[in-house]
Amino acid sequence: MRKEKLGSAFFNIEHFVKSYTKVESKTLLWRLFKLSILDKRNAMPKDELKDLAVFYEKLNKVLDDIY
Repeated sequence: MRKEKLGSAFFNIEHFVKSYTKVESKTLLWRLFKLSILDKRNAMPKDELKDLAVFYEKLNKVLDDIY
């Protein structure tokens, strides 16, 4: 990763952490996930639901690591 991109990434992470607590972040992530899987009008195929669940779990772990 280029030096400028790395600096920008750290800046954005710092701004994110200052904007939301760990609890707020995890709550919002859960709400997004829950709304996505419960929306009957836009039901996703099983493969997409599985990918979404894996994405949720990995992003949830990232939140644990940055707080």
